[in-house]
Amino acid sequence: LIQDSLEKYREGRNPFLPRKTWEGTFKTFSDVPIKGGAFTEATWIEGAKKNAEYFLQGKNRRKLRGEPQVNPTPNGISYLVSTLLSVQEKVVVLDFGGSIGSGFVLLRDCLTSTERVDYNIVETPAICAAGTEFFRAESGIRFFSSMQEFPAAQVDLVYVNSALQYIEDLDSLLEQFTRLKPKLIFFERLVIGEIETYVSKQINMPGTEVPHRFLSLTDFEKKMTSLGYQLISHTGSGQNLPQSNFAKEHQIHFSRNLIFRSL
Repeated sequence: LIQDSLEKYREGRNPFLPRKTWEGTFKTFSDVPIKGGAFTEATWIEGAKKNAEYFLQGKNRRKLRGEPQVNPTPNGISYLVSTLLSVQEKVVVLDFGGSIGSGFVLLRDCLTSTERVDYNIVETPAICAAGTEFFRAESGIRFFSSMQEFPAAQVDLVYVNSALQYIEDLDSLLEQFTRLKPKLIFFERLVIGEIETYVSKQINMPGTEVPHRFLSLTDFEKKMTSLGYQLISHTGSGQNLPQSNFAKEHQIHFSRNLIFRSL
């Protein structure tokens, strides 16, 4: 058992995670038999609220050698926003699929001030309604139920944290992102690797089964290059992906963090 666990860790897998998060391989979203509605269910929204409250109340903070409590969570978007703030007066962020606003709370926790940050989240109508209510006293965050509803003609940073895998018309969405002429696009925990693109069925959410895309790194980078964006950073995210029930050619073991800059 120990030897098996060590082998899995060497391959980038966590042996203590559930074995089956996804099931089957398909060519398209329409080929996947679906059940439920993962991102509109009350249980999902309630979980998103609790997650935001956890960070809002500072429960993730730790004291370092008697110093004031700080946020120990690595937060890549805070580095990008602070860098942009060092060279310009205001930063406009589009957080696609940003749930109820945990990314905004973490950003606020990391920066000395978010007064010069205009933070916008595109989400489902149900999550937008919950987020608007949750942050009703905040002026620095806004919610929009579609890209078409988002009013800005230009943004500085597009941020996508573990959301692209659920988008059927991915090319269209990427084109919408680049039409906003962001200086940087940050894909965090992107499910991508040295594979051929395929779709699977995600089965680890109670009462719900939804299509989930695994992306080809080569094809994705080519698409972004064709849209005028260059890959400048490629790191592992630390998020293991349990795929022991998949053939080797479909396994990627961990998600990635990719940052693209405008050419």
